[in-house]
Amino acid sequence: MGGRRFKGFAESVKAFAVEGAAVAESRFEAARRVLTDLVGRVAESALLRDRLGEAWAGAGQIVLLSGEAGISRSRLAAQLAAEVADEPHTRLRYQCSPYHHDSVLHPFVVQLGRAARLTPEDPPETQLDKLEAILAPARISETAPLFASLLSIPTGARYPGSRTSPASRLIACHPPRSRPWPSALPAGRCRAR
Repeated sequence: MGGRRFKGFAESVKAFAVEGAAVAESRFEAARRVLTDLVGRVAESALLRDRLGEAWAGAGQIVLLSGEAGISRSRLAAQLAAEVADEPHTRLRYQCSPYHHDSVLHPFVVQLGRAARLTPEDPPETQLDKLEAILAPARISETAPLFASLLSIPTGARYPGSRTSPASRLIACHPPRSRPWPSALPAGRCRAR
């Protein structure tokens, strides 16, 4: 927008316009265009790769990267992602936001919307089509209304209204095998309460 004159300022002020939501998956990716070399983190990188190998072999693993700001936690994670980029896997990335602290499911909802490639311009019917496509082969009639309510997609006549709240339906739906992605939900059964 260039420089603008504002009351109370002697000089012109550079102005910017918001054009839309960022498409980067994380603040780390949004702030960096090119990754620099990872220096002095061979042991940590090897440990992450080892734990990932164990997880892929079926031994569940959790790794917590913690510490002061600027010690390369995000860079270590980016390095691991780059190392396994050519290997078949599904990468799920959840990131909290200080702007959405009232919604514990916000990271999940954002990723679900990205996976379905939902856009605000899509009409509800198109959004439901996209949502159903990523939920397949789940029992659509049971899972789609739940995820549609999480994404604030009106279901209209496509799925008759339920007398239970979205929170109650979410609590009632727990597959026997914990998997974090909707395509894994067919293993469980959602029961309306």
